[in-house]
Amino acid sequence: MSSPIDRRFVERWERSPEETAEGRASTELELNVAFTDSDSTLAALRMAGNLALDVGARINLLVAHVVPFQFPLTRPPVDVAFTEQRLLDLAYKGAQGPLDTVIHFYLCRDRRQALLQALKPNSLVVIGGRKRWWPTWESKLARMLRGQGHEVIFVVE
Repeated sequence: MSSPIDRRFVERWERSPEETAEGRASTELELNVAFTDSDSTLAALRMAGNLALDVGARINLLVAHVVPFQFPLTRPPVDVAFTEQRLLDLAYKGAQGPLDTVIHFYLCRDRRQALLQALKPNSLVVIGGRKRWWPTWESKLARMLRGQGHEVIFVVE
């Protein structure tokens, strides 16, 4: 059985102003899944998969990988190939049937800025996280994206 995820769709990004979401135009419906952690993202991918099957949408898995300042952006402390393989495995586990899933892997200094630049205006974003009575990083991210005009679905794992 072949994986619905193709390695050639894994892209690397170094924060550059000319590569913004406004510069990319697409006519098809997209569901964006923001990577938080493996378990929460798997729950978000499954939710996005159910939604995508119903409306025939493409799933974009957005992974903003923060590189500490002591390392150059092009050489993070964890090997990129290892991270890519983990993401491919995660996307394969979350796939629900013949879905078009694309992994966007961004090397960045600021996770929130990278996600904001990667998203098209008024995007639909699925975020997985844990439900806590205090604000978690995931719930703060969801609130920030809503404040920027995006529609956010928060999935509790």
